[in-house]
Amino acid sequence: MVSFKIHLALTLAFGSCGYAIKYPPGWKASRLQDFQEMLDTGQKIWLTMSTKETGKIDCDYWEIIALNKTDYDFNHWYRKQPKGREWTKKGPQQKKEHLHAKLRYEGRRPAMLIRHYLEKESLARAHKLLFWSGDEKCAVFEIPDGDCEQRTWQSMLGQTYECDRVFFGLCGAFTYPVFKRSCISPNAICVGITSLC
Repeated sequence: MVSFKIHLALTLAFGSCGYAIKYPPGWKASRLQDFQEMLDTGQKIWLTMSTKETGKIDCDYWEIIALNKTDYDFNHWYRKQPKGREWTKKGPQQKKEHLHAKLRYEGRRPAMLIRHYLEKESLARAHKLLFWSGDEKCAVFEIPDGDCEQRTWQSMLGQTYECDRVFFGLCGAFTYPVFKRSCISPNAICVGITSLC
C-alpha cells in the first residue's frame, strides 16, 4: 500500500495533470475543535471507507462514553465474520472493546492517540484528522502505516459526496468494503455481490 505521504507527494507533483485534490469551497485546515465537533454525538460513527485491508471485520463503529477537550472514551464495535466451517456453527460475532483517545496535535495535524483503556499511553496509535465536513458529518483520517479511513455519523450515511471526493483525492480510489447495508439492517435483502451486503 502506498503511504499517505508518498501519495500526497505524487498528487502534488502531478496536480497539473488532473490529479489535484479539490477541497470544498471555504475549506480550512483541520483543528482540534473539529475533533470535538466530530466526536460530540450520541450517534454511531461508522467506518465507511478504508484503504487498509480489514480481513474478516466489517460493521465497525464508535460509540461515545465520555468526551472533554483532551480525552475521548468510547466503545469500538465491529462484526467479525467466521472462517470456513465456523460459519454454520457461529455466524458473525459482534465484538466490543473499550478504548481511550488523547486529543492533541501531532506535528501540524490534530490527532487522536488511541489505545485500549487499560494500556499505557506509550502504546497509543495516532489517527490524524485530514478533513472534517461539518455539513456531511464525515471525517477523513490518516491512520498508522499511512493508510486512510473515512468515518461518518449514522444519520449521514450515503450522503457524503464532498467527503468522498476528498477521501479519493487524498487516499486513492481503492477502498475495502467495511460498511455494508446489513450493518444497520440485519435483514437486508441482498441481490448480486454479497460482499457489499
